[in-house]
Amino acid sequence: MLKSSPTYMAQASLAGYCREGTPRSLPGVREDNLSHYRRLIRNIFDDTLTTAYPITRQLLSDEEWDRLVDDFMRNFSPSSPLVWQMPRELWEYVSDSGHHLTVKYPFLTDLLWFEWLEIELYMMKDIKVLVSHKGDLKQDKLVLNPEHKIVGFEWPVFLKSPEKIGDDDKGQYYLVMFRHPANKSVRFIHVSPVLARLIELLSENSKSLEELIADLSIDLKAAISSEQQSHIEIFLSGLFEKGLLIGYANSIDW
Repeated sequence: MLKSSPTYMAQASLAGYCREGTPRSLPGVREDNLSHYRRLIRNIFDDTLTTAYPITRQLLSDEEWDRLVDDFMRNFSPSSPLVWQMPRELWEYVSDSGHHLTVKYPFLTDLLWFEWLEIELYMMKDIKVLVSHKGDLKQDKLVLNPEHKIVGFEWPVFLKSPEKIGDDDKGQYYLVMFRHPANKSVRFIHVSPVLARLIELLSENSKSLEELIADLSIDLKAAISSEQQSHIEIFLSGLFEKGLLIGYANSIDW
């Protein structure tokens, strides 16, 4: 449909009214019905965002939440036609606009990002990899679950309830979020910066424990002690149980 066509212009004008609430005359639409269109669209926005951001919704007062939804509808132009992707654009809006709520809640952007990533991981397309389920942790090349993200935060939004986060909590926090290969539930693991880098190295390509430690030592420009190597081995063993490590690359089970 041409953007200059009367039909397109009428649709765009109606969409603008539903988002902004600014009174306007629309051909073929009764003025007393316009408010119903806006109410229905507003409810879709509110319901979708409330479902996506339950922690944020609980944190904000009714007035703060309503203002945030209205500001988002009025000032941000969604780029995706998919309703389930709308919540990501709320995070983008708050992050890019420096919304006034971030003054009262400086961790709000991180909280929205954390809640959105759970949806994004759950909805992502399946990534198939061939692995062997037989191998040796110390000798064979390890295969990382490809359905994961390594994320850095400034605030511990995944460790503390928002009401208990204070100014002194600002720092560096790393989280590995992944979709479990068996039941597709989204899991997350809080890791140190060093372990985050270890997983990042493994995500680049399959490596054995010895190769991982060698690469990590080069990356850190420091030797890895035998005690630290033991801790890394225990950590990696636990990742198999959690579903972040899914097998070995040396030989494939057919």
